[in-house]
Amino acid sequence: MYVLAFVGLATLLVSPAYASFQGNLNYDSPSKRHPNMGINVPVVSHRSHKRGAIAFQPSELNFTHGVASGDPYPDSVIIWTRVAPSLESSDSNVTVQGTVPLYNHDTEPYTQADANPVCVDWKVMQAAGNSNLSISSGASSNMSVSSGRAYTTGDIDYTVKVRTLLFTWSKSTIAWTYGLQVEATGLRPFTAYSYQFTVCGSNNTSPVGLTKTAPAEDADIDQLKFAVFSCSNYPNGYFNPYGNAARKAQHDYVVHLGDYIYESAAQGPRAHVPPRLLFSLFDYRTRHGQYRTDPDLQLLSREFAWIATWDDHEVANNGYRDGFSGLNNTEESFRNDGPSISVDQRKMNAVRAYFEWMPIRQVDMDDNLRIWRNFKMGKLMDFIVLDTRNYDRSITTLGWNNDYIDLLVDDASRTLMGSHQENWFYRQLSESAGRGATWRIIGNQIIFSRIIESFGINGDNWNGYTANRNRTLQHLYDNNIGNNIFLAGDSHQNWVSDLVWLGEKEYDDTTGAGALGVEFAGTAVSSTGNRKRINGTDADARARIDQSPVLQWQDGYYRGYFVMSVGKDRIETQFFGSPSVATRNAYDLPLANFTVLAGDNRLSRPVAGGSVESGSLRGGEVEHTNLTLNTVTGEWDDLKLIKQQMAPHIDLVGAGVSGLRCATVLLQNHCDVTIIEARARIGGRRASTGSNPIVDLAKETATPLHPWNQSTLLLDSEGRLLATSEANNALKQVWEILEDAMAHSKISSGDIQSAATLDSYFETWCDQALQFGKMTQHEAGLVLGMSQMWGAYIGDRVELQSLKYFYLKACIEGEDYFIPTDYEKIIPRISSVPLTQAYIQLNTTMACIEAFEDGLYPICLTTSEGKKQYFDDVVVTTPLGWLKKHKESIRPLHPRIASAIESISFGRLEKVLIKFPTAVWAPADARLKSDTDDTPFRRNILVFYTSGDCSTNITTSIRELQGKARDGWLQRFFEPYYSRLPGHSKTCAPLRLLATEWKNDEFAGNASYSNFQIGMADAAEDVKAIRHGMPEQHAWFAGEHTAPFEGLGTVAGA
Repeated sequence: MYVLAFVGLATLLVSPAYASFQGNLNYDSPSKRHPNMGINVPVVSHRSHKRGAIAFQPSELNFTHGVASGDPYPDSVIIWTRVAPSLESSDSNVTVQGTVPLYNHDTEPYTQADANPVCVDWKVMQAAGNSNLSISSGASSNMSVSSGRAYTTGDIDYTVKVRTLLFTWSKSTIAWTYGLQVEATGLRPFTAYSYQFTVCGSNNTSPVGLTKTAPAEDADIDQLKFAVFSCSNYPNGYFNPYGNAARKAQHDYVVHLGDYIYESAAQGPRAHVPPRLLFSLFDYRTRHGQYRTDPDLQLLSREFAWIATWDDHEVANNGYRDGFSGLNNTEESFRNDGPSISVDQRKMNAVRAYFEWMPIRQVDMDDNLRIWRNFKMGKLMDFIVLDTRNYDRSITTLGWNNDYIDLLVDDASRTLMGSHQENWFYRQLSESAGRGATWRIIGNQIIFSRIIESFGINGDNWNGYTANRNRTLQHLYDNNIGNNIFLAGDSHQNWVSDLVWLGEKEYDDTTGAGALGVEFAGTAVSSTGNRKRINGTDADARARIDQSPVLQWQDGYYRGYFVMSVGKDRIETQFFGSPSVATRNAYDLPLANFTVLAGDNRLSRPVAGGSVESGSLRGGEVEHTNLTLNTVTGEWDDLKLIKQQMAPHIDLVGAGVSGLRCATVLLQNHCDVTIIEARARIGGRRASTGSNPIVDLAKETATPLHPWNQSTLLLDSEGRLLATSEANNALKQVWEILEDAMAHSKISSGDIQSAATLDSYFETWCDQALQFGKMTQHEAGLVLGMSQMWGAYIGDRVELQSLKYFYLKACIEGEDYFIPTDYEKIIPRISSVPLTQAYIQLNTTMACIEAFEDGLYPICLTTSEGKKQYFDDVVVTTPLGWLKKHKESIRPLHPRIASAIESISFGRLEKVLIKFPTAVWAPADARLKSDTDDTPFRRNILVFYTSGDCSTNITTSIRELQGKARDGWLQRFFEPYYSRLPGHSKTCAPLRLLATEWKNDEFAGNASYSNFQIGMADAAEDVKAIRHGMPEQHAWFAGEHTAPFEGLGTVAGA
């Protein structure tokens, strides 16, 4: 005792600020072997008092991410918060750079760092009532039993983490936070407490947190309850399981088995920030901060003490000691797979952020990156927490080396934990049994039991490390250690198995005889599981149980968690599912209940009482009751009725203009929207340069607009430039004929023969004009020649355009414009709402859509990779040409719609753009003026519209050509045209040639824009049929081929 007293008194001699900085555990390194991961406390303390430093005012600070507590010991618990001027994390990485030792005296590296430390007082209070207090009541007394002061700065992202280590001193205890010593009454084992933080010298306080200490090691405890979670993916859905468990408050502690955050760059309504893969310290800090803004995570963190470990995604997918699936420890990967941040540095950054943001103890490590630890909770149990991911793991499956891993699975050298941790683990098991603890609960990340999948075994869990599993089982069997419960997450599905050494020990899967424990592996909070409908996931579960003797229950449909009640004579485990994480809701569905009797070392039979809600149960039944608890009201509801109250989840196939517009309308009407896009980008079939008739958007975005009839440069077939007045007059006459043809078609469509063409109408019109002297022969020839330009509108020869249905190609009211620029400003405006609120899956091809009459979700979409997704409705916005080739992918497709898709014709439109040094063909005064910008502009780019057989010839010829060969072919083909332009000379060579290849692009519909050619029987009704869709099958269509008649075949119509 006197030694401790001496240490405490000696510590009091240091300056108060210095002691308080040391009192914040987040200045320490997570690893004693990596002191450079800690913060230079003397430098930070000195910097905070340097001349000119200005402290934040209390009113400028906020407790931005709530409070949390964790790692309960009998006499202490970690409490955590963040107090900062904003939600944003610090963008400095200096705390993990270089080789700076923990207590170095350098000042230069920190002179530009934060000079405004934040002072925080904290206190722990006795919760009202007794140790059996319902934590969620929020009740507490005002009497402080432990308190202190700490400072934080941007160096540690303004996080505060405090440990109160208490030990007996006469009749009182001392709260010990490294450098800070405070007299206080002691924290008692297995007792509920509240706690709060306050900005020093103010009434700016954090929310009141609630926590509970652990039982004393030798305490006689009747029961402990744990809520167990894993795999919380923020963009993938809402954290409803967190909120449900917190509101029900049926547990003492929270266990999180990893994948607490994800490192991906996923998009959608809850898109990841920062919007990129994580590599830097700033990246990981920001991602932790984003997750802690979730209200259900904040609630569960505020109300209960957590025991957490990490899985792979806290750092990167499928990590092992030398790399990850997306970043290998090689020079090539370093240069090409990330922002030149190495495997080791990335791991250091992630670990630094994890320890800053999680209420976890920085245990006295003698090795790097240690997170594995043990909690001795009375005589009832030992909770042993492992790290089977990041500590010292042998190589795992990386997405490209599965065959190699298959060759290694039985190697004796393979380990999930490394020798140091393995030996520690086996020692903890023996010591636990030796001290008489009833149960050994092992919290690890990945499935332990031998499970056979349709593809074989999963090399990324214990099945890929046979020797490590066998060593573990041998230690348990050889030392007669029973009552073992393995916990796992990672897989995003539920699995319950007897713990067995198959092949070495006899086992009866009917009775469970031969087992030495049980494994409870839980589903995800929100990460995707089995994407099939519930009947499909049930079938998959049955197949797994048939192939895996130890597996007793499996379910892949629900997101959720489980609550494990550990008692002296039994363990009761209840699994719960969330009907949907697509919206934030309070619905909680009981799935299955399991019992393990002390000394039986197996699941009690009949397993789960013989019945579960979903999945497949060995020797039992599945009964889909749909009875769901509303954890807010406490009332039970029918799941199907609940579904009717939820926002509909709509899938859009295609992220072109119509898909983006459709998504915007649906989102504005409170639907959840997923967009499936086969390309790696949004925007549909567009070239890098081209035209776009969306006038309103062009004006909103100041995109130049040029009316077709403002000024026309017309050249004849010999390349002679016609007078401006002559050109404009000819163009005017062409538009007059088109308008007459449109009116005639609309009024007399029923009387017009199906073989009548637009070309014949032009000829008749010009013949009559010649007959009555309204047009000269030269003018008639000019007009007939220019009429061929209509091929650019229909994508084929005007000789094929039906006059009968020409009115279906009517133009939208108002001025006709040509946009002589690109989509640079327009596409971002169209996509602004979907990009921020919809879930967009790029590089994802739809293979088929199936409609069902029953079930919660009537639409099942299967991707080309075989993944299934479920929706309330689907809108297919693919081009008409794609639909024609893939009608069978929509099941069932109504015969009338199938007939309409087949009947409507489409053209073959392509564009070739040729850029010259100057516009030599244009007169000096031919400077066009935009309707959206008064600044005149000259374009030195020729845009060739090609259609029909001509466009097919071009795209076929250049399909296999690249670089100079491609440019050479295009130049040879078009030189006979542009060389005839006035002012052209051999020295005026093209600078660049671009050509679309929509004809060769399946996802562009092979250059299809709907048109209405001769021979069609009932074109108008065909369009109406597709536009009507299949509402009874929850399937709809959108695109230029379903637009109002005045917009068919155009981007504006789409």
